[in-house]
Amino acid sequence: MSIFGSPNAWLDLLEQSLPDLLELVVETWQGMSGPLTSEKEDKITESLCSALRKNRTLRDLPFLVDTQWVELEPAPGQKQGRLDIAFRPTGIAGSPNEDIYFCLECKRLNFQKGKKRVPGGSEYVKDGMMRFVAKQYAKAVKHGGMLGYVLDGNVTEAIKNVEVNVRKKCVTLYMDSPGLLHSSSILSHVSTARESFHQRDGEVVKFRIHHLFMEADGLFT
Repeated sequence: MSIFGSPNAWLDLLEQSLPDLLELVVETWQGMSGPLTSEKEDKITESLCSALRKNRTLRDLPFLVDTQWVELEPAPGQKQGRLDIAFRPTGIAGSPNEDIYFCLECKRLNFQKGKKRVPGGSEYVKDGMMRFVAKQYAKAVKHGGMLGYVLDGNVTEAIKNVEVNVRKKCVTLYMDSPGLLHSSSILSHVSTARESFHQRDGEVVKFRIHHLFMEADGLFT
């Protein structure tokens, strides 16, 4: 195996590994069995992270999988971030750069809050996508991920609701109008995978967010 010591080399490794990482998330989620003990967001993420670690070991991917990992040095003016799931390169000679990781931010969609059904698209944008755009997360890399837990199983409706909220905020999200979620160029075989492009402040290459919408109906009690 090659020795990676420079930040650019770690960035290359992350870029090359994205298809495997995204496939890992999709396959792991599809293999999860329910019912789980809670439909709270953090509990769902913890269960997924545990399963990801097992599958990552089987695939022999050179990444640590952490949940609630703290970004100690966010971009200037941004609050310290707590990443839902972070894939961090490891296992190769030469210390990795702490800023280089693939973050997967997780949000519930179509969930119940008391007697009220909450679509969750607004929170998905405001408390998820915007953290990448503002460089609270992933300030040194060019990719990030969003994972929507669709708790009622209606993935089509959940995607439509997120798309509506993205279009409303396309200027704030630094997206070209009208603010589209495109079919995934990496997971072209996954009909519920999307991607979006964002011109973050001071950057030439657009930042790409990979969106995975996963059916969760029947997994939770």
